[in-house]
Amino acid sequence: MERLLEILRNPSSKVWVLNSRYCPQMSDGNAVVHFTEKKVEGALQYATKAICNIKKYNKATFKEAYDIERNEKFNIHSKDNSRLNAIWKFNKAVKTGDVMLYVSGSQVLGYYIVTGTESEITPGEGYCFNSWKAETVEFKGFILINGVFGNPFFKEVGENRIKVIEALTKAIGKKNVSKNPKNNSMTFEKSQQIRQIKFRERLTKKGFTYILDDSEREKNLYNWQDYDSVQRVKDYFTENQIKWWTCYFDAPEGQRADGKSITRHLVSSQITCINHLFFIRNDKNAVLSIINGIPSMPVKFVDVLNIPCDKGENNYISFEVLASKDYLHEIYRKRGELCTSVDALVYAVDENGERWLIPIEWKYTETYKVEDKSIEDNPRKEPGNEAKGKTRLSRYCNIEGDNLIGNSKQLRSLPEYKHSIYFQEPFYQLMRQTLWAECICNSRDEEVLPAEHFVHVHVCPKDNIELLNMHYATVTDKPTME
Repeated sequence: MERLLEILRNPSSKVWVLNSRYCPQMSDGNAVVHFTEKKVEGALQYATKAICNIKKYNKATFKEAYDIERNEKFNIHSKDNSRLNAIWKFNKAVKTGDVMLYVSGSQVLGYYIVTGTESEITPGEGYCFNSWKAETVEFKGFILINGVFGNPFFKEVGENRIKVIEALTKAIGKKNVSKNPKNNSMTFEKSQQIRQIKFRERLTKKGFTYILDDSEREKNLYNWQDYDSVQRVKDYFTENQIKWWTCYFDAPEGQRADGKSITRHLVSSQITCINHLFFIRNDKNAVLSIINGIPSMPVKFVDVLNIPCDKGENNYISFEVLASKDYLHEIYRKRGELCTSVDALVYAVDENGERWLIPIEWKYTETYKVEDKSIEDNPRKEPGNEAKGKTRLSRYCNIEGDNLIGNSKQLRSLPEYKHSIYFQEPFYQLMRQTLWAECICNSRDEEVLPAEHFVHVHVCPKDNIELLNMHYATVTDKPTME
């Protein structure tokens, strides 16, 4: 830390910022920037061919080449040259001895000291990497500096140098850097992104991103080397007409993802659920052993039953399961898309011969902001219309009609449901899945999954403290997920 302060206090030194949006991990021995033709968190795409050839241009010809490529590929005609100027300066002005701060949001996680004389450019399909030989210094914690780092995501610190010096000095005065309970310098989501980047680097020899290439999708599955195993998963989704979860990178440029292919995203809870459970789904003894091994199960199970909503036999775990009827008045019903379903389901029998639904909700890196879904607007209408919120209130707690929450024996009735915890994620989802299971158990007409009881299993990594320890004081008197 003192070494970094000494460099910052030298007015002749240059200090740059690398934002983790475009530098997904700190790389030992190299400072790397990843330019991509995909939008990243809303930022505009880069003209990567021009950047790859930047050493051939002067500033005027680079600007011309960059503008032409960006217009042709993305139909972008921006007159704002701040980003283009930043790219040019960053590629041309960095020199040996310069410092690059590695930041995520407002957190400084470490820094590089450049040791190479110029950058190395590695082109790829739709992206390119710029890297400098550098000494890597990664903090054990992080330094919080507000109001300094923003667009562009790589730039000189400039007039904000004083703020950085002040924050560093303050951190040294406290004799440590801010830490989370595990002495980690980042959120659980960020740590898993970096973990998957390193995994991809071993898997494909590419790295630098947790998004697989389009041709690599199948490598997101466990046992991907085995063609038959991969085909079993793909056939299951196709035959049962289940949509895959998708992200922005799953769609061709300018289009929407159709959910017909395995996601390219390595940090996907659906993929995590599939990889843990799919390959034992036809093994009755394995499934029975798993559900009996879950702590605090209310009964002992003696059998698991075939789940008839899937094609074939020996379906002891099913995925993206819908109820046989529209119990929740959601109208649209398609597995894996736009309605209440459960990530996985087990259908079991206890020692008394009674049937149980065991819906499983699988979380990975999910976190949720305090966001009231009972007052959410329809973006196609005037602001303040609360149309989506009104639909939800009518659907799940219509006092004059089928008051699903009010009639539930599992959910507490409230004098007013608007602004309640039931419409705050993750409880909004858990509320719907609870009603889903309860309605099936209560229905005398249920023919597909008749059951007397249910127990709801919620899987979440213990290190995802951003989800587990989230404070919901504005919507409930309970401080966390309890």
